[in-house]
Amino acid sequence: LTNRRVVVVVVVKGQSTNGRMAAEEYAAEEPRDVVGFVSRVLGEALSAGGSEEEEEEGGASSMDAKISSVSLKLQILSAELTEEVERCMIEVSEAAPVAGEEATAIVKVLEGVSAEAGAVTHRAARAVEKNVAAQSLDALDVCKTNLRGAERLLRLWTEWPSLQEEAASGDCSFYGEKLKPAQIALSGLPDADKRERFCDELRDELEARLRPLIARPGDELTALVDSYEKLGLVDSFVRDFSASRPSQLHRKWFARPRSSESLAPWLATFLDEALALSRDSAEPFGDRADLVAAGVARAVFAPLSASFADRLDLCDVVDAAECRGLCVSFARRVSSEDVLNVVAGEPFARLNYLRKEADHLSRVSATNVDETQLLSWSSNVSSEPFFAELERASARCLALTGGLGATGLVKACSVASLVYCSAAGDAMRSLKARFVDAEGLPVASLLEDCWATAKRAFGAIAFAGKLETKLADRSASLDALVKEWARDLLDDERPAQTYAVECAKTRLKHDRRTRLLAEDLLAAGASPSPLDRVKLEKGLDDLNAAANSLVFELAFSPIRAALRRVSSTRSTAPRDDVAYCRPAAFCGQPPPDGPNEYVTVVGDHLMAALHELEPFLSGDAVRDALAARVDAAGRLTDGLEWSKLGDALRLSDGDRLGLRSLCAGRRLDGITLGDEAPDDDLRQVRDEEASQRFCTDWLECLLRATVAAFLDELCRLPAVDDNGSARLALDLAYLLNVANALDLPKHAILTHFHTLAAAPTKPDLDALLRRDLPDTLPAANVLRKIEVAFATARARGQLPQEGSS
Repeated sequence: LTNRRVVVVVVVKGQSTNGRMAAEEYAAEEPRDVVGFVSRVLGEALSAGGSEEEEEEGGASSMDAKISSVSLKLQILSAELTEEVERCMIEVSEAAPVAGEEATAIVKVLEGVSAEAGAVTHRAARAVEKNVAAQSLDALDVCKTNLRGAERLLRLWTEWPSLQEEAASGDCSFYGEKLKPAQIALSGLPDADKRERFCDELRDELEARLRPLIARPGDELTALVDSYEKLGLVDSFVRDFSASRPSQLHRKWFARPRSSESLAPWLATFLDEALALSRDSAEPFGDRADLVAAGVARAVFAPLSASFADRLDLCDVVDAAECRGLCVSFARRVSSEDVLNVVAGEPFARLNYLRKEADHLSRVSATNVDETQLLSWSSNVSSEPFFAELERASARCLALTGGLGATGLVKACSVASLVYCSAAGDAMRSLKARFVDAEGLPVASLLEDCWATAKRAFGAIAFAGKLETKLADRSASLDALVKEWARDLLDDERPAQTYAVECAKTRLKHDRRTRLLAEDLLAAGASPSPLDRVKLEKGLDDLNAAANSLVFELAFSPIRAALRRVSSTRSTAPRDDVAYCRPAAFCGQPPPDGPNEYVTVVGDHLMAALHELEPFLSGDAVRDALAARVDAAGRLTDGLEWSKLGDALRLSDGDRLGLRSLCAGRRLDGITLGDEAPDDDLRQVRDEEASQRFCTDWLECLLRATVAAFLDELCRLPAVDDNGSARLALDLAYLLNVANALDLPKHAILTHFHTLAAAPTKPDLDALLRRDLPDTLPAANVLRKIEVAFATARARGQLPQEGSS
């Protein structure tokens, strides 16, 4: 290497951090590849310093510097590693004694473990030897036991003939302690059937000897029970003993005559006696007392099941439900499910719930209407007993059928509602007959202060409206209740709350048709059939008609009595004197100085109607009255008066159709009326509250009826002269003023006849009567007949020299 000395240092790779930092580029070299390391260092120096000729020419070259630098770094790294090696050697020398002691201890522990392992191996070997010996001993013991059993069986086999001989004179103790155990032990040997048959025959013989002793009272019962127990016939004893006890109760049961009287009070006494008999009979038996008491109770009622069912069939549904409650309570006190089925289950299984509930509700509903409460503005009072009975019916259905009779309950409630509506309607008609006679005239007590009674009659309308609302609410609540019952029945995880529900759940498990019924109830509820709904709606219509008729007759009959004084051709009963209203005269009288008394009575009555209805409109009952169905055709109110007018005119069925048009009081298309007839703008519907509209509708109804009754009397007038016509015009004008004061639309027919009566001369009247009227309109024909009747009366009232019609 041309005049260069190379210092080669062999570096041992160490773990010193300072040496690695001093010469980190050399610390990672492989220490055994020294030649490669030197070659790499020289190569780096040559590449950094140029060619060899240039180095010779330049004197001191970079090769020396490179070698010096590498040498210095290697020396620093060597010193660091030497120092680290020395420090580690010191630490190793210090730790060597401790490691030696620990190694010695570990060796001793291993020696102890080895000794223990040898001992365990020795004990395990001894245990195996002992186990083999124990198994041998067990086998010997089993063999010994089998030998003793075989010896015993052989001894019993040889002794069996002697046992049979001793059994002929033996007792129950010998049978239970020796003979029967021997027979059981020898059951696997030949002739087992013969031995068993011999034991059974002997047991039956011994039982036959004991049976007569059962009926004997006294302390012998305890010994008798022990004898039966040794024979294995405790159940037979309980059955025979129980059957011997209730003979006196059976005689008492059948001694009661079959009748329709209430069964529950008598049954309660009978059950108390049966419970006392059961407990007294069971008292001597100690631990078996409950078993004997249940047996006696079952023996009391098992033979009576059919008779009990027959007597239940004669009971009312309320009585039947009370009877079942008593029976369930009795069985619970006896603490026997078997007795529960016999007493509270079987007799009630064929009970016709629908028929009984419908009969009861119908009977009660027919008597739950109080006539005096119908003349009250409190619409809730008279219906509360009826709806309380419907609630009790739901409880009875659950108690007797467990909810499965829900369809029958809904049917019974529909029938009862219809009966109740009919009874309420009958009560309203009875009230009407009490105050209004057959001719529609008020009785004397009603005339004294007619509105004192008539205004209270509006409570009947409120009652009808409230009843319809509550029936709808009741139907919805019953539907929800039925669905809840069905949900409980179909939920197998929910426990039954009553015995009836438990029986219903049992039926669902075994009868698919019953389960389908419950599923239908859950899905659709229980609603009345379409036919029942139609019947009930018809019943509500009739009830509302009866309520409207009651109010109308009480309010209008005084007007009808007063208007009878117009023609005085019919009775004004109940009294025909002049105290109430003097008769009117329209022929042979002086010129009028004011309206007749009858019309002032009518006007005062109509004006009082508004005053008397104000308290009703401000109360709660008006809301119920607004819910009532309206008698739109007026068949029992104002329309009835127009129908009477048709009877007076002897109208045909076709002409009677025109009465409705005249009753409305509006202008008639194609028919010319008097000049004072109201225009269409007077017939516009006014914006009023519902309660005010209710009052207005009734005032209009009374006015329309007044017009019909007045026209009826007008057609009956025998004669009307000029002064009478003027007096009649004043009366009609007075009625028009009353209608105006009540803020009612002017009635077109009333206004028309006021024009006819107010015609100044006969030619003017004739001109009105000669106007053309369409013959095809029924209303025109009716109007023409009334006008002809009035014209005839006017003609009769003329002077003799002017002729007559």
